[in-house]
This record gives sequence, structure tokens and C-alpha cells, in this order.
Amino acid sequence: MINTERLKELRFKRKMTQIELAAAAGLSQAHYCQIENGKDSPSIKRLALIAKALGCSVKDLVLDTEEEVYA
Repeated sequence: MINTERLKELRFKRKMTQIELAAAAGLSQAHYCQIENGKDSPSIKRLALIAKALGCSVKDLVLDTEEEVYA
């Protein structure tokens, strides 16, 4: 469901560490790390919190490419 590469890319673009993003989203660093590494799939609620912390939409985190947004 979640595009982990896109998640990492957005986090790097915002110059955030995993710890900073986890705190901003109200998650533990360990749980966020599992999500980013594809070992855990977040609930829609948690996905929305991560998107809000990154300043993007949920669909930005679940689609594979920008073209899919417009398909």
C-alpha cells in the first residue's frame, strides 16, 4: 500500500530524520522505521499523520509515480 521509496524521498527532501518525522507524526521511532523499511503497513489514520507531518497528501505516499496521480 505505502510506497516506501517515495516516503524516504519526501523525508529526505524535507531534511527530516526518522526520529523527527516519527515525533511529528506521533509515532515511536521504532514503529516509523518499520513502516519506512516496509516491515509494517500503517493504518489509514497513521498514514494520514505521516502525510501531514511531511506536508503532503496520503495519495503522495501510496502511488508509485507522479503520472498515476493524473491517470
